[in-house]
Amino acid sequence: MNEQSPKVAAELPKAAGQGHLLSRSTFSGARAKKNWPLYIAFLLWVVLPTLVSIGYYLFVASDMYISIAQVTVRNLQGSSASLLDSVLGKSFGSASNQDAEVVKEYLRSRQLVEELDGIVGLRKLYSDPSKDLISRLWSNPSSERLYDYFEHVSDVDFDPDSGVITIKVRAFTAKQAHLVADTMIALADNLVSVMAERARTDAVDF
Repeated sequence: MNEQSPKVAAELPKAAGQGHLLSRSTFSGARAKKNWPLYIAFLLWVVLPTLVSIGYYLFVASDMYISIAQVTVRNLQGSSASLLDSVLGKSFGSASNQDAEVVKEYLRSRQLVEELDGIVGLRKLYSDPSKDLISRLWSNPSSERLYDYFEHVSDVDFDPDSGVITIKVRAFTAKQAHLVADTMIALADNLVSVMAERARTDAVDF
């Protein structure tokens, strides 16, 4: 009995050590299980949407072309020549920032969208059934829906330091994009002409 005691005693630390390692291994496995919901959430909310977006833009999304025009507003009390001078393509001219702000707000207005629709047919142009459902305008849209869509495919920005108004328009063909941008400039030119005539009349009355 006494002879076996040292052997048993010698094995106790080894067994205890094995038990300690087994305990740590089990604890590590428990932590890994708790992280599974995080991994699944990452896959669902990050990886899957990214793969869907890549697949959409590579294989489904219809091509869109962009037309860019940069214009400035001329002195509204100047000559009768075109009051729109273009930096890239068409034109406006160099006036106060206040006049340019008026033009910018008009180019972003619901009134402009309705006038554009009447001239170039925005509803028909952007609701081409051959284009994918996400990119195109749905058939028979309301005026509000048309305005929201056109805001998505166009942008008007004004730089007060340079006095330049930048117009960007996207469409399913380059010709369509140029048509819409050119028509926007023509409509803005009409507005500036009215503003200039009003300024000359006010100057004469004064």
